[in-house]
Amino acid sequence: MVDVVRKEPRMAASILRLFFHDCFPNGCDGSILLDETPKFLSEKNSPPNFNSVRGFDVIDAIKSKVEKVCRATVSCADIVALATRDGVNLLGGPSWTVELGRRDSLTANMKAANEFLPGPSSDLAQLLDTFNRRGFTARDVTALSGAHTIGHAHCGFFADRMIGDTSIDSAFASLLQQNCSRSAGGGATEALAPLDRTPERFDNAYYRDLIAHRVLFHSDQELFNNGPQDSLVRQYSADGTFFAADFAAAMVKMGRMNPLTGTSGQIRLHCSRAIVSIPVKEAAQNTLVFFFLAAYGPSIFTKPPNHSIPPMATTFSSTTLLALMLFTLTSAAHGTLSPSFYNASCPKLQTVVRAAMVDVVRKEPRMAASILRLFFHDCFPNGCDGSILLDETPKFLSEKNAPPNFNSVRGFDVIDAIKSKVEKVCRGTVSCADIVALATRDGVNLELFNNGPQDSLVRQYSADGTFFAADFAAAMVKMGRMNPLTGTSGQIRLHCSRVN
Repeated sequence: MVDVVRKEPRMAASILRLFFHDCFPNGCDGSILLDETPKFLSEKNSPPNFNSVRGFDVIDAIKSKVEKVCRATVSCADIVALATRDGVNLLGGPSWTVELGRRDSLTANMKAANEFLPGPSSDLAQLLDTFNRRGFTARDVTALSGAHTIGHAHCGFFADRMIGDTSIDSAFASLLQQNCSRSAGGGATEALAPLDRTPERFDNAYYRDLIAHRVLFHSDQELFNNGPQDSLVRQYSADGTFFAADFAAAMVKMGRMNPLTGTSGQIRLHCSRAIVSIPVKEAAQNTLVFFFLAAYGPSIFTKPPNHSIPPMATTFSSTTLLALMLFTLTSAAHGTLSPSFYNASCPKLQTVVRAAMVDVVRKEPRMAASILRLFFHDCFPNGCDGSILLDETPKFLSEKNAPPNFNSVRGFDVIDAIKSKVEKVCRGTVSCADIVALATRDGVNLELFNNGPQDSLVRQYSADGTFFAADFAAAMVKMGRMNPLTGTSGQIRLHCSRVN
């Protein structure tokens, strides 16, 4: 914000207005940042916001910088709240403690933006009622209106006030008419006028302008028009510190308006679009990382993650746990699967997959472990559905970029190559998920020793390979039954990295 405000001081006022127009209709949830989609209308296009609210590019730029240091952690709603505070402070205004932890909305609400944002022609009764319904007092309203001590407004928002409004100083109205009519190209409504006499300094000049009847909006002048707020306006005009304290307190209150917290909403990666689906559930990520650190050790990671070990629950026996390298699971329902499923439709399938894995493992033995890990990371979050193979699109984020997978899970090119070979003999028949399962079985070449309570079983496995192989195979069959898509669910992709 230092860089932004240095280049364009007005942007501090724009971000402040963006925050208010985000919070007031639905709560501080970043909904105003969302672009329009076929599923909802954007709040950006509502009459109070269209061609008026700005600063979206600033928030996007800040979000991009935040993502580089804290990926998928800080919401766009929190970034708007912080940028607002910093912008006000950089223009000489107060600072305040921004309460954080908001999450971003999944959708926008143009109807709420149209209905609840107060208009510039509102009278005092309408203004107070609108804010009171949102939990704000008359004092809050008067203090928050002081936001108009910085920034500019389009002439179209106060055109009616320049003609026939008796609450405005006549000389000031004439000056506004002259200035607005000078807009290049004749677009008088698009010309800008300063909101108070010091539009690039956050001070109490706005209240002095109220007393002089030299403010742009009728709704502002209603705060000083022989009404109940006149006394407070006079106090603010005489004591800038008093105003600043009340403004900061009201902004904290504004930031508490119906935030999404906990598991509500999401953390968007791009502020202008919601995440359509999050394939890897956050709750599974630490368990995945723990398992593979324990099972494979750091050699299989490009950069070994450092995650805490979560409490785990399982329906698998200790034998199955060891056979699956301590892979912790919750119980999973399975669809109708059969080892002979492709016997008629693609009889050469298993031969093709096995031959391909023989070549792969001969060239790089480590790839067998990588494919096994790829299979686990596919099955654990959503079931064995090949979702981990998908590249990112504008409609969803790729599981490949989830923290447990990014720059770590590998073997995608191997699966793509096998899929290409399978397509040549059985076009549009064999799923990528099944190819991963077969390649995993054919490439398995791992061993593990755990110095914990399973030592006895490890020794049995070390002495009897047939015993181990039988347990491992049984556990792998159980793994393969994790929530598969069968029947008419899902699809048979032609290319594993993209949906048909």
